Parts: sequence; structure tokens; C-alpha cells
Amino acid sequence: MTRGELKEELRMVIIDTAMQASWDRLIEEERLAIAAEYELPALRPSAPISLAVTTATWLYTMPASYHKKLFQVRDSDTNGGALVTIHRDLLEIERLDPDHNETQSHVSDVAVENNSIGVFPLATETLSLWYYQRPTTLTADSQSPTEIPSEFHYSVLLPRLVIRSILLYPTVGRDSEAINTRVLDYWRQKSFEGLYGGRTGQIGFLNFLLKNRPPRKHGGRDPLP
Repeated sequence: MTRGELKEELRMVIIDTAMQASWDRLIEEERLAIAAEYELPALRPSAPISLAVTTATWLYTMPASYHKKLFQVRDSDTNGGALVTIHRDLLEIERLDPDHNETQSHVSDVAVENNSIGVFPLATETLSLWYYQRPTTLTADSQSPTEIPSEFHYSVLLPRLVIRSILLYPTVGRDSEAINTRVLDYWRQKSFEGLYGGRTGQIGFLNFLLKNRPPRKHGGRDPLP
């Protein structure tokens, strides 16, 4: 579904036209929320993103495309680069080198906190980063939220948009509170079926994500992605 088609579906449920001015914003917010809650295969890059570091500082801003979960880093050594250890927070980097003045040929350890990445030791090189990227912002009604497979636009994204609209503006669904409550219950059930599958055998979004999860590695040398 395109953004325009999503908005047409919303118009069939939400009768208050005053809400329509907020739909572009709500669509972007729900896309970001879904990307934050789930590991979407389309946002997991097959090629790394480069980050240039120098001996001038240990702390850098992550690339603009970064959204969450830095899961692999390689240095600029030959043969694809050596794996860099990823720590849970910047405090681990602080513990390795409180003064941030140790220098080497390559970075061996990194940590990401909020939108900053800390490195140890200081080095002048280009790191290769793999992480889950932010969804590309939709700027026209002809564009589609491609990070979510098209078969789940109606069953996953649309119910969230309807629920969000009604919860934000409780009177916009239908004329009476009783009817509005039934509409909300209906779309909550649709959202549940979108995630876990319906009675007709429809595959749920969570099952799709599980089947598309990258394989776990058990020992041995890490392959290049």
C-alpha cells in the first residue's frame, strides 16, 4: 500500500476530517515505532556503512541512517577487516582508557549509547558498521513503507494507525462512545491477528520475522555478511 492508500483506508474508519492533517505524521511515527520494536529484514543492510575515525577524539556521532542495534563492526585491516568488540555502553570504553589517549593502528573496541559511538584505542582508519537503519521518510502519497512487506501493510500498519488515532482523539471514530469502543475493539483484534496470524491460516508478522531472522553462528571465524 502507498501512503495515499493507507490514508484512504483511514478515511473509511475515521470520520472526523480534522484528523487528516495529522496522518502523514502518524504514519511516520508508527513506522519508526515498528522499526524500533522489531528487527525488520529490509532495514538490516547487506553492505556496511563507513565511519571515519582519527586519533583526535574517541567519541563520534553515528551516521544519520542509524536507528538501533549495532551488531557488527570491522576495522580497516586487510582481508575484509578484523572484528571489533562491541560493548553494551560507553562506560566500558571509559574503563578501558579513562584518559582516552592510547593510540594504535586499529580500533579494537566500540560502544554505542544513544546516537554516539565511542572507540578504543584511538586510531586513524575507516570502520565498517552494520546496524538496523531508520526507515526512509515518505515524502509523497505515491511512496510505500517498503521496510514492512506489502502483505502486512493492511494487517499490521493500518490497525496501529487506526488504534493510535482513536486513542489520541477518542471521539473521531464514530458518533457515539459505544460504537467507537466497538470500533477500537475490532481493530485491536485485527492488530493481534496481524501479529500472530488469523483463523484462516494467514501467517502472522511475528512468524514472518522469525523465519527471516539471520542464522546464529556457533563458534569458528565470523564470515563476512
